[in-house]
Amino acid sequence: MAVAVPGRRRKPPFAFLASRAVLRDNCAMRLLLWLLRGLVFFLLLGFALKNDGIVTLRFFFETEWRLPLIAVILLTFVVGVLLGVTAAVLTLRNQRREIRRLRENASGASASVSAISVRDTPPADYLRSL
Repeated sequence: MAVAVPGRRRKPPFAFLASRAVLRDNCAMRLLLWLLRGLVFFLLLGFALKNDGIVTLRFFFETEWRLPLIAVILLTFVVGVLLGVTAAVLTLRNQRREIRRLRENASGASASVSAISVRDTPPADYLRSL
């Protein structure tokens, strides 16, 4: 467990991967990143152009759609992203509610603990009980 140092902000794990300060200070790194982005873009564009054939999606009640394969792949990807984001948002919302409830319980518990009187000296018969 890491010990928090006062006045020092703790970095999240793997912060170096997303650090914009490193990219801002290093021009060669920025160029390399843009080249990598361009490569990924052109690979995906080539994939889309190679998969332009028409496919038929058959649903219930004799319903069918005729779409290019890349549209079906893109639609599936978008639906997956939306489901993933929705699940993450719902989880975060539930965690925030739980944190708020625990903080309220903790503040109430600390108030009740401070109301308890604590003796400064042990009872008179303490030594006899040993």
